[in-house]
Amino acid sequence: MFRKSFTRWEDIAEFFAIDEPQGMVALRYAPHHQGQAAARRFASRLARAEAGLPDTYGRSAPELAGFLNKIRAEQSRPF
Repeated sequence: MFRKSFTRWEDIAEFFAIDEPQGMVALRYAPHHQGQAAARRFASRLARAEAGLPDTYGRSAPELAGFLNKIRAEQSRPF
């Protein structure tokens, strides 16, 4: 709990907003991502998401999810 982690953009399939409990941004990992498999399965059953962000950083959850998906798409493009 309360530890910092790093996830590569290419390991994330999508960000999306969920309304529980106060609105938060959740994410699904890309199919090739193998890290924390047991924890991801448990979280998926519990919250319909594999992970979530701890804050919305002053934005609404849908706005932040859209922003992060845009950045993820830009970072995924080949140079």
